[in-house]
Amino acid sequence: MEFVGPYNFNFVQAVKELKKIDNIKNDPTLKSWNSFDDACYFLYNDGQYKVEIELNVGTLSEKAEMISVITNYYKIEGSVTEAIHICKVLCNSLNLDCWSMKLRKIVDLNDAQDVEREYN
Repeated sequence: MEFVGPYNFNFVQAVKELKKIDNIKNDPTLKSWNSFDDACYFLYNDGQYKVEIELNVGTLSEKAEMISVITNYYKIEGSVTEAIHICKVLCNSLNLDCWSMKLRKIVDLNDAQDVEREYN
């Protein structure tokens, strides 16, 4: 899932919002891409499930344009439920829309049918 908005958003505010969510830490040791700035990579890990959060395509900037929330639902540690929870928090706090890569459309995370389609 990726977040898009009509304008860019404040990078520092996005980091603050991520740090408010339980089990999310800035953990650059596990980042997928070495070219990513360490400040751009976060990991949700509750001991059972993992969700990666990448800010601004790995580029540290005052204004950011994208957040990627990634979970591997083909593996036992992937959790779409946790990913959608993170998405809801970020959408509401940063005034963003959520783009589903799988559905190829904007998902209204406040609409039960849209969320159910995302789970499926």
